[in-house]
Amino acid sequence: VVLSRLQSDSLPGNNGFRHYVTDACHFNSTELKDIEFIRSYHYNKLEFLRFSSSLDKYVGYTELGVKNAERLNKDKAELSAMRAQKERYCLNHVGPYSSNILSKSGELILTVNQTDQSGEKISCVVEHASLKDPLRTDWDPSMPESERNKIAIGASGLVLGLVLSLAGFIYYKRKARGQ
Repeated sequence: VVLSRLQSDSLPGNNGFRHYVTDACHFNSTELKDIEFIRSYHYNKLEFLRFSSSLDKYVGYTELGVKNAERLNKDKAELSAMRAQKERYCLNHVGPYSSNILSKSGELILTVNQTDQSGEKISCVVEHASLKDPLRTDWDPSMPESERNKIAIGASGLVLGLVLSLAGFIYYKRKARGQ
């Protein structure tokens, strides 16, 4: 589950390009160890710098971002302030959301399809916070009954059409000989 906020501004003289910062809390429980705080810095829709509480450091994604990450990772006060955001921002907001989000679950429907006919057994396993146990589905290469019924009806229609066409052709030939 992701909880996020956006801070945006248009910098003077930047020809309409936007600079914005997003804060996000990724969580699957209300325990602090299960929460990740991420602050992302964007310019013109491109993320160039990110702080992740899981990595406990800044990571740059562009040349400018890498330079800023190196500078900010040396600043102990900055890193300490970012670590505190996990508890200050995330922990205070996760509680109300988790009771409304994590406690809700619906029926998951899982369909597995295979494209190559290698003969191996294929399974899909889904683990999700709303599931007590992982959901496992094996791919069944046999055709579903509804598909088999469609093919049977189509084949029956084809055979009936051929029989009627043949009967019509025979009738036409007999009539043509009789004249």
